[in-house]
Amino acid sequence: MLGVLYHRFNLSDVPRQMVSGLSGKIIFPTLSRLSHMPRPEFRKQLLHTRKRFLIFLALCLAIMVSFGDLLILALYDKRYDQAAWMLPLLAIGVWPNMLSQTIDQALYAIGKPVYATIGNLFRFLYNVIGIPLGFSHFGYRERYYCGHE
Repeated sequence: MLGVLYHRFNLSDVPRQMVSGLSGKIIFPTLSRLSHMPRPEFRKQLLHTRKRFLIFLALCLAIMVSFGDLLILALYDKRYDQAAWMLPLLAIGVWPNMLSQTIDQALYAIGKPVYATIGNLFRFLYNVIGIPLGFSHFGYRERYYCGHE
């Protein structure tokens, strides 16, 4: 099951990896060059560009969420059938990360990394507290994952 989940996660994580690469190589340098602008003008430019980028990302994720299960069923053999439902769910989980990645670079560019740090703290707390708490409350339910009744 872990191997199946790992493959689905990697496939659903492709958009996040693309945004991460774009953020470091294109978005941050561009925003750094614009950071001297007055804040209202900088904000307007940032929001306009970010809006177009997020619309494109939302469309890509919508396709993955809508048809990801069909992709898994078409590309992989029967052993991976139980993973078909995982890809759309994991793709939904990528969206908050993309929202964060597309704005964090602006915070770094204007010299305000503390806000991104606070966001990372909450993400850390979710991983350390929320995931184990959810697992202890709901546990591992093989019948849901493997199609057993």
